[in-house]
Amino acid sequence: MNNNRDVLSGSDLEMPSGFEVEAATFHTPVVAEFTVVTPERPEPSLKEKLNSLKSQSRVKLHEMQHVMNDKTAVVKSSLQRSMTTARSTMQRSMDQANVTVHTGLSDMQTDMRNNPMKWAGIAAGSGFALGLLGRFVSWRTKRRHVHGMPQLVIIETAC
Repeated sequence: MNNNRDVLSGSDLEMPSGFEVEAATFHTPVVAEFTVVTPERPEPSLKEKLNSLKSQSRVKLHEMQHVMNDKTAVVKSSLQRSMTTARSTMQRSMDQANVTVHTGLSDMQTDMRNNPMKWAGIAAGSGFALGLLGRFVSWRTKRRHVHGMPQLVIIETAC
């Protein structure tokens, strides 16, 4: 039995005892350690930090101005298109209404010239109807004051 710990000298296999193979562990070779030296930058002063922050905020501000200008231009053009469409639609409607009114007025004037007796009858009938309506309203108002609403209302209930 070999109890020598250096059974395989120079290899990465190490056995703690000669009898236990399952206790063998694999060790990586040790590499020489070295450190990387970086030149130290002095910590920026408060004024340098503020100047850096100011320049960064100016850059962000200019970016946002460009974005807002683009969006404003899009909204403005869309609004102008919709206003132009609405204006043209409104103008068309007004033109049609003017034509309709002028046509109706000219037809009515022509009809009044051709049938004056008809229009005189319509005016007389309207006056008569308004007179009767006035008399009815006056009569009803007088009657309401005479017979008026009851002064006292008694409501009886039984439980």
